[in-house]
Amino acid sequence: PAPSPAPAPTPPPSVDGEQGGLAGVSMYDEFHWDGTTKGMVLSAFFWGYMVTQVPAGLLSKRFGGSNVLGVSAACASLFTLLTPVSASNLPLLIAARVAVGLCSGCAFPSTLSILGRWVPQQERSTCVGFVFAGSYLGTVVTIPASAFLLQSLGWRSIFFAFGAWGLLWVSSLALLVTADPSQHPGMHASELNRIQANLPPQDDAPKAVPWGNIFRSTACWALFVGHTCNNWGLYLMLTQMPSYLATVLGFDLENAGLVGAFPYVAQFLFSVGGGFVADWLIDTGALSRTNTRKVFMVLGLLIPAVTLLLCGYQKDRFTAVVLVTFSVGSSGLCNSGFIANYLEVSKDLGGVILSAGNTFATLPGIFAPALAGHILDQHKCSPDNVEGCRLAFLESFRLAFAVYGFGAVFYAVFATSERVLQNDPPEYKEGE
Repeated sequence: PAPSPAPAPTPPPSVDGEQGGLAGVSMYDEFHWDGTTKGMVLSAFFWGYMVTQVPAGLLSKRFGGSNVLGVSAACASLFTLLTPVSASNLPLLIAARVAVGLCSGCAFPSTLSILGRWVPQQERSTCVGFVFAGSYLGTVVTIPASAFLLQSLGWRSIFFAFGAWGLLWVSSLALLVTADPSQHPGMHASELNRIQANLPPQDDAPKAVPWGNIFRSTACWALFVGHTCNNWGLYLMLTQMPSYLATVLGFDLENAGLVGAFPYVAQFLFSVGGGFVADWLIDTGALSRTNTRKVFMVLGLLIPAVTLLLCGYQKDRFTAVVLVTFSVGSSGLCNSGFIANYLEVSKDLGGVILSAGNTFATLPGIFAPALAGHILDQHKCSPDNVEGCRLAFLESFRLAFAVYGFGAVFYAVFATSERVLQNDPPEYKEGE
């Protein structure tokens, strides 16, 4: 059957990593921050982002994913607008970034909750890959747009522009999206019947989330570990790529913005293309659902690991840009691995389990940029010490290689697409 339409527009990226990293290049100069302070400011978003993951999943089950997504996106946009106002006061700036993170942490759990009620099981790889690829496509637009705004109007305009855009996006969400297809005023009866006929049976919501069962499940830990290791490399590049392009490869800010968009074009293509291929492999029986998830996850971790490590040894700009593009881009294959897998290990707890996984997976957002900033200081990275910058990034890339590799092995050994959690009856048995 033809894929169902994506039930929700992908949330617009708040000015967290990609825009914050680019704006930060000018902010650092204006406020004379050292590398450690830079890393702390960049990681502040993730301190808040981590806190709301589990509450967002629970709230989405109770009030509907579209409602949680809309309110949280509106609040994130408002705090984004306040970021430039607070920038001259470091504690206030960090508080504003934490607040944006708190609101933005609701995005993925609420989106997955919507997908779980809208997307037939045989179309989930395609739809998940397409919807989550929207965040990559957003990055493709926002990085060069941020570079243009930075050059034309200054770094403060980046936060004002995207904060306003976020508020406009919320209005489209309210008009176009409902938590459940049966609530959508434009839904035809035939389409609703087709969707509902191909959804897994929904259990009645349990009185309490079976956290003990979740944390005893090796399948869930495979998701948590794979997700966390994937995010280490993604957050490292999301926050540090502008500095890498400017200090090591010698791009000016405008060209760094344009070149920095290439990896996310590739990520979008890998994510969407990977979703179609994964569903084809499953539908034709070429691979089992579990093996399909493992293949895409392992490739989505090992290709970035190898290409990022090779990038650390490159001095040629063209080769380095190609390697960075493949490193970030190929990670889009993971959407057909662990993201789709979250919807399979339980009938109706996918959003909640993703919330727990995203809590763990936010830790790299706190530690990766902070550690990278510390490493840059240790190597005395500066525009006058390009070799020190190159060695610092090589050290960060080596660490990312090890983290990626560990995640690939752990997921390959323990992941499964079989339902491992049951709400009714409450008994827990691995593998059923």
